[in-house]
Amino acid sequence: MQPEYLETAKEVLRTKCLVGLTSHFGESLARFETYFGWKKLDKDLKKVEQCQERLVEVGDNRHAHPLITKDSNAWNLLLHQNTYDMQLYDYAMELFESQRVLFQQQ
Repeated sequence: MQPEYLETAKEVLRTKCLVGLTSHFGESLARFETYFGWKKLDKDLKKVEQCQERLVEVGDNRHAHPLITKDSNAWNLLLHQNTYDMQLYDYAMELFESQRVLFQQQ
């Protein structure tokens, strides 16, 4: 990837995407519900809410992955190989925070 592609990707995220993060799964799910009007469409809300609670509390990560600590050799190698991806992820986290204000007003 080249730097200009990173800037294009950031612009697409900023102007076209509602950002959700797995690290903030419950909040992301609530945003999606509000934005897409999901609850208005569901006839069996109790069943939907139970399913969502299970996903938020237990999760559904079907594959266990080892945690990599920041500043470890593995982290630094991944950072070097994925510099632009990491920058885009950092930007997505910033957008997630800035979009929070939009959903607190609703």
